[in-house]
Amino acid sequence: MHKDLKKKPGTIARELKMNEQTVHNVIDKYEKTGTVHYQPKSGRKRKLSDAQVRQAVRKAKKGKSAPQIAQEIEIDVDPRTIQRRLREAGLFYGKVLKVEKLTKLHKERRVEYSKDMKAYNWKRVFFSDEKTFQLGTTPTHAWQEHSDRVIKEYVKHAPKLHVWGAIAN
Repeated sequence: MHKDLKKKPGTIARELKMNEQTVHNVIDKYEKTGTVHYQPKSGRKRKLSDAQVRQAVRKAKKGKSAPQIAQEIEIDVDPRTIQRRLREAGLFYGKVLKVEKLTKLHKERRVEYSKDMKAYNWKRVFFSDEKTFQLGTTPTHAWQEHSDRVIKEYVKHAPKLHVWGAIAN
């Protein structure tokens, strides 16, 4: 408005319903820097370049942890720095969603069993619980995007230790 329409700061302030000093400050900033956007501040420079951050993001998406990425990057950087850059890139360190790998045959057998058990006398059932401990498990957490969650398939009959207990009348 000041440059193109040749309006005075007081007129601009009234039209935009803001303080006249604010308008003066914005005009001064524009005349000095050529922009009204924030300028880079002083402070410690980033250890990682944009290319190194992109490399870290690629490695994180492949399932590497922040300490592993920190070791593989060509400069000495703390894993915490890697974590901060990954968060800035929109990733989060969350639980990997696991889905049971089922074949068409598995699904057909489950439907068949459900149909067979429909008329069963469920009053004679006792309560039980069980816990399976998977042996040779994969990591449970990974760096991932909110829109693209990491999903790992697992084989149901992998090596495991199974504990079971029951209570009945």
